[in-house]
Amino acid sequence: MEISPLKYFLDNAVYPPSDVVLAKLNHIWELCNSLSESAFECGNFDMFYHDEWDAIRENSVHALEITGWESLESYVDQMILDCNGI
Repeated sequence: MEISPLKYFLDNAVYPPSDVVLAKLNHIWELCNSLSESAFECGNFDMFYHDEWDAIRENSVHALEITGWESLESYVDQMILDCNGI
């Protein structure tokens, strides 16, 4: 299984995040890769309600907190446009 955007970021970040953030993102990556087949059933959108996703959600929220996400959130739409070259 591959959670592509996270893997791409971890492999290609031009400006790698701090060691703390990098460790948290790598932990999330490990959690994603340890999901059971029943928790990662492609095409089944109810899979996200599986208990195994709880740790991923909790760690993702923490990752956002330690990156200062709340200070960037209002710029998301523009960042997406910039990243897509629009």
